[in-house]
Amino acid sequence: MISRFVKKQKLNLLKVRVIYRFSWFILRCKISHEKNIEFAQAWAFVTRSNTLVELAKGITDKYQNTGYELIFHILSKATIKLGLNFKPKLHLLSDITIDAGGLFVGVHTGLSPMYRFALENDYQPIGISRKHNGLAQAQRLTGIRKMKNEIFPPDNTSLLKIRKLLKNQKIVIATTDYRDKQREFTKVSDAMFKMASKLKFPLYLHASTIGSNGQIILAIQGPIFGSPEEVMESFIKLQKHTRLGQVTYTS
Repeated sequence: MISRFVKKQKLNLLKVRVIYRFSWFILRCKISHEKNIEFAQAWAFVTRSNTLVELAKGITDKYQNTGYELIFHILSKATIKLGLNFKPKLHLLSDITIDAGGLFVGVHTGLSPMYRFALENDYQPIGISRKHNGLAQAQRLTGIRKMKNEIFPPDNTSLLKIRKLLKNQKIVIATTDYRDKQREFTKVSDAMFKMASKLKFPLYLHASTIGSNGQIILAIQGPIFGSPEEVMESFIKLQKHTRLGQVTYTS
């Protein structure tokens, strides 16, 4: 209980410090009559504080975000609230071509870079999610102004829907992590991997983080083949390799 309280207090302190530096940046821009302020400018000013960055590196949130990932969440919300030009750059770690659709599996991070990649490349993604508003907010924080994709909740009919969508060469985006007893996303289910293996779905894994320059970094692997156990191992390895924190996903 104490550790959760301390974590919350540290997150609140980080938020205050990020907002303080961001407000200072906006004030300087107003004094100099600077217009068309870009997110990258605000990011550079805020993260110039080594003390702030070090504070962020010692904290994690419920999504296991840390460091620049946490700063990005706070700063992007503040930028959108002020109505500034918010379009962070999306950097894909490796070129990938998707010819026949597929099931794309990742984890909750509070952002939606996989959706943005798919939409910008005209793939018309379909999402599996119970929370429309939560996904819409995650997309806004990723630079998608308005949610344009369809979603459906995971239920007893999901399997049939996924099979039909993939047969029509659609991209289906899903998350496979879930909350632990502390309400944090540290657990990973292998259900998606078992389903893909049994039905021979084209399966892709994806992970994302935030670079020191404020860019969203997206890694995609696939199509992935192998047993559910092998895919699970590859999935956790990709998350740990890509994300900033020492994530400890367990099945």
